[in-house]
Amino acid sequence: MGEKVKTLLPEWMLERQFVKAFILLFLFCAYMAGVRLIDPPYQRSKNTPDQFHTARALGFMTQILGAQKPHPVGSQENDHIRERLMDQIEMLGFEPQVTSGLGCNLSEKQRFGSCALTHNVSFYIGPKPRPGDKDTILVASHYDSVPAGPGAADAMMGVGVILEVATHLAKIESERPILFLITDGEEAGLLGAHAFVDHDPRANEIDVVVNLEARGVLGPVFMFETSQPNGTVIPAFMKGVKRPAANSMMAGIYERLPNSTDVSVFLNKGMKALNFAIIGNESFYHTPKDNLENISARSVQHMGDQILATVKALSRKDHPQFNGRLIYTDIVSRGMITMPQILALPILFLSLMMAVGGFFVASKSTPKGTSIWISVGVLFLPLLIALTGMVLSYGIEFIISTLRIEPDYWRAHSWASRGYAIMSALMALVFLPGLLARKANRGQIYTASWIWFILAGCAMALIIPGAMILFVVPAILFCISIIVRLTFTPALEFFEALAALVTLSIWVAPVAAIGEGLGYSVTFVISLICAITLLPWLGILVGNHDKVKENTAPDRFLTKPALMCTLLFAASSLLTLVLPAYSDQRPRHLNVLTIQDGDKTWHTFGSNPTPLPKEMVAGLPAPERGVLIAEFRSKIWHIEANSEAPLVAMAKPDLEKLSLRKEDGVTHGFKMLSNGSDRTTLTLPASAKLTTLKIGHRSLNLGGVARDYVFRCHGTICDNLGVFFAIAQEGTHTAFLTAEHFSSVDKSRKHLEPFTNLRPANAVARQSGDRLMVINRVKL
Repeated sequence: MGEKVKTLLPEWMLERQFVKAFILLFLFCAYMAGVRLIDPPYQRSKNTPDQFHTARALGFMTQILGAQKPHPVGSQENDHIRERLMDQIEMLGFEPQVTSGLGCNLSEKQRFGSCALTHNVSFYIGPKPRPGDKDTILVASHYDSVPAGPGAADAMMGVGVILEVATHLAKIESERPILFLITDGEEAGLLGAHAFVDHDPRANEIDVVVNLEARGVLGPVFMFETSQPNGTVIPAFMKGVKRPAANSMMAGIYERLPNSTDVSVFLNKGMKALNFAIIGNESFYHTPKDNLENISARSVQHMGDQILATVKALSRKDHPQFNGRLIYTDIVSRGMITMPQILALPILFLSLMMAVGGFFVASKSTPKGTSIWISVGVLFLPLLIALTGMVLSYGIEFIISTLRIEPDYWRAHSWASRGYAIMSALMALVFLPGLLARKANRGQIYTASWIWFILAGCAMALIIPGAMILFVVPAILFCISIIVRLTFTPALEFFEALAALVTLSIWVAPVAAIGEGLGYSVTFVISLICAITLLPWLGILVGNHDKVKENTAPDRFLTKPALMCTLLFAASSLLTLVLPAYSDQRPRHLNVLTIQDGDKTWHTFGSNPTPLPKEMVAGLPAPERGVLIAEFRSKIWHIEANSEAPLVAMAKPDLEKLSLRKEDGVTHGFKMLSNGSDRTTLTLPASAKLTTLKIGHRSLNLGGVARDYVFRCHGTICDNLGVFFAIAQEGTHTAFLTAEHFSSVDKSRKHLEPFTNLRPANAVARQSGDRLMVINRVKL
């Protein structure tokens, strides 16, 4: 076979340098293509009766969204959305109900609270729940949006998928009750979910939750969060899903992030859970660009297929279950592997012992007279490669971030930043082995690389146990290669290559997901992960194979592979430095906020310290433009209105003192007066040393800590809402009240148009969007 290969291929293609360059280019392309490898499948042109129908789901979304206006909780447009949602559910033959109540999320630890009058929409299919029986499946999403955008993906996509999935599930005989819950006020602090678990008796019937969310408008749908232990829910997910996108490392990372969805509330209630979300083009997330025109039908289909298959599996009482924690991963979204977490660490330890043993056996084959320091250098070479790749990426990132003004300079062309992050790891992989490759034993290099790869897996077990699955499967294949080395040497190269290829196939998707989900402001993390996951290729890259012609000339520092890597690294770094930071499809986030404080009015811009677009600066009056430029040095973009500028005619928010008997430690009672604002915020000062806070049925013991407590109320419920509290230190304190009017939902838009009309196409409002704010100071 070897002779045939030599006959068919030109001699130059069999040179070691060419083969090495080809492998390096293949690895670079594989990691660069990671975001495409996990794309959802193409939309089906035809559906069988039991398949999810994407066009129908999109039709539900179109009917409910109507004119695609923002509809935050408490707004009039939110009421219109709910009415259309109810109509769609009734047209499908279900019996919806609206459950209204005060939803509050009051945190002692974060010292932040939020309340609104929520209206949750729900309906049942399947058998009726039996009293006291905790067996109901809850399929949930939310219908409110942020003030800045219409929320077509976040989370009207989830609503459309729910309605289409419900029509399919209604045709089968579910063995368990299924409750579809579409919450209100999720964007304002998970308020509808809190109202459900606090006030709705049906919350006590729920066994497992399947939740639908979004962080973008396209891309694959990840199952990114589970309850723990997860052995009762992961098998149901794996049973029917054909194109899964999930791994327990990403779930572990999410647990450590400050982000939250309704699932956070359900988990605190003791429910099991599976949480799904699309993750793609985060630039459109929570902006006006989150609309039906930008939603990917492929993503809708991917979500629908996964939800339908998962709920079908859960609806059977005999669905497979495991009593414990499972770790799991997809293989480029084409299949899943899983194993009990309890087995992972012993397997890694056993693999580590075999790697260490293999290293010492290989060390005995070194030529006599070889210095012991060569072996020590080889042993620590993989660690040096990983650290060098990380440091190289950090250095380039530092230089680029210093030279560029935009903090998210990578947004429009993230592929360029991904390129230098990957090439940083490959540069270390190609340059550093040359220091020892001519004197080192190949077996030592191969086993040393696996020692550090497996050690990384053991270290991850202490931080994110779910990440072990991404190391265990390659480690098992490495152990097989060690056995083959001792028993059947001709198959050695095949198993070494198999272990390296499986490692690559397991890791390309998580690396892509980390970049797309968290952004490229920390490329050194991506470089470190790439460098570690490339270590299994080290022995292949430095090794000599029978089919490869040996170079008679001595190795040079700048070989062909090294030159190729250097050029790719330089090109991607240079492109990251010079390419525009923002585009129409990947815009920057830029809000306009007009603030009225007493007799002063000023305008604040942005949600980050990036300079204003030239179009906006050029369109501002000359005196204001001068102030604007001067203020940028302190990273504050605001201009104070000149004396001729009229003050915005908005009533101040206020607190009306309530007569109150001293009981339960409560000494102060106020009625909030929002005076028609869309959102009202009360800041109780740190100097008051707040000890007790009561709003609605919730009471908090805050311990008199000298920190501000911020309470936010949404919509018309804010008028006449009672706020009761006690302060440890009596005296005169000043509370701050702010009333906000969102330009997307009320008449305040016209006051902001002189500025918003200047905003270019590559900038959009985000989150709360453009708004007017009135500040009032109230003596306590």
